[in-house]
Amino acid sequence: MTRVFLVDDHKILLPGIKILIESLPDFSVVGEAYDGLTAVSEITRLEPDICIVDLSIPMLNGFGVAQKLQEHHIDSKIILLTSFIDD
Repeated sequence: MTRVFLVDDHKILLPGIKILIESLPDFSVVGEAYDGLTAVSEITRLEPDICIVDLSIPMLNGFGVAQKLQEHHIDSKIILLTSFIDD
């Protein structure tokens, strides 16, 4: 089973992503966070296989989350999402 953790401050978006992921065979969402600091704490505790992280979140942005997880030697794969149009 592939364990996924979701991070996004848009509380209306997370349930939709969760439904999509859990409709896939062998995938489950093990946790959610709405800000970067909570995300780091929970991901460090749960050590999911994949983290889907919005780039623009409060308290610590997606890049900061990725950096902190690397510092904590967390081996989760990280997918950064953004809605920005510019590079």
